[in-house]
Amino acid sequence: MALYSYKALNEEGKVVKGKISARNEQELEAKLKQSSFDLISAEELKSSGVSFFNKASLQDLILICVHLHQLEKAGVPILDSIGDLKEDSDSQTIKNVMMDVHDSLKSGKLLSVALAEHSKIFDNVFISLVAAGEKTGSFAEIFGHLEHHLKWILDIKTKIKKATMYPIFLFFLLMGVIMIMMVYVIPKLTVFLLAQNIPLPFYTKALIATSEFVVNYWYVVLCGPVIFYGLIKFLCWASLAIAYQVDAIILKLPYVGLVIRKLEISRFCHFFALTYKSGMGILECLAIAGSVVQNHVLKESIEAAKTGVSEGQKITNALKATGQFPSLVIRMFKVGENSGNLDGSLQNVNHFYDQEVNDAVNGIVSFLQPALTLVMGAILGWITISVFGPVYASFGGIK
Repeated sequence: MALYSYKALNEEGKVVKGKISARNEQELEAKLKQSSFDLISAEELKSSGVSFFNKASLQDLILICVHLHQLEKAGVPILDSIGDLKEDSDSQTIKNVMMDVHDSLKSGKLLSVALAEHSKIFDNVFISLVAAGEKTGSFAEIFGHLEHHLKWILDIKTKIKKATMYPIFLFFLLMGVIMIMMVYVIPKLTVFLLAQNIPLPFYTKALIATSEFVVNYWYVVLCGPVIFYGLIKFLCWASLAIAYQVDAIILKLPYVGLVIRKLEISRFCHFFALTYKSGMGILECLAIAGSVVQNHVLKESIEAAKTGVSEGQKITNALKATGQFPSLVIRMFKVGENSGNLDGSLQNVNHFYDQEVNDAVNGIVSFLQPALTLVMGAILGWITISVFGPVYASFGGIK
């Protein structure tokens, strides 16, 4: 489908503007007619605009789930619920998407199929849960689960963003101060020291050499880390073997690796419990929960566990055989299997690791703030000693 920017007249004769996806202008005009709009003009937008347009915020998706959950509980048909979203949403993106979904439903498509046509907005988990709701006929329950799930994701992202914002600001401030010192301050002090014609200790020579390197190769200092990071990302994208090795190294990093492992396990348990509670089978739950785990080492372990379950193993034994899951997770899976309340057991694990991740992130922040301050102090101390040390030493040599 192409994306069109249009002008149209509404029922009151006022000119309205908007964007909507359609196969051609005839379909665009037909869609607008269904909304009581008369098309004045339309222009097809370039593909770069579609990518930007096709994005929706988590808040938008949460509002969709809240809306559909409440209307399903009230017994409103899904077609009418989608129609309300098409008319009343504050987001132009959601309005246009819901217009497409509404048209697809009217043509006889299932809701999961209609949503899958907008995969940039609705991910695999969202579509799979809606498909499960179609099988069980429990849309209200499914949209309630999705609402809780999206709020959980938003909460995790918000916590991490708030916790890391100040240390990131301090880091860039530190880098800015260092660059200014090396490019502007140290060269002037170097001229002063060389003019004194006094012997310079190794730490002063090291400071001067560092300053000269930054002045002559500032683009390497600024762009080098970005290029290196981009190269690693590209290699990970191009080769699963490299991505696996990089993720294995990350998991072995002191403290940071532990935090990432906890975050991934929390994500896995959350998605497994969510899909299991929605009526999916163990294999399907493992497939979906594994797809949202980002670390390739853990992702491969979940795939191995899935293979074990498909061959007849209990999920507890299959996960334990991978050697990647803590004893608490294995124990809670076993309790859930024995009690028949697997989703409840995993929700407890999820809550535990949520708190663990929160505490760990706060711990990193508590460490980074004084650490960056110490680094700044050490650099300033290095500059002070390098400049005044030789001067005082020369004074001591005067008889």
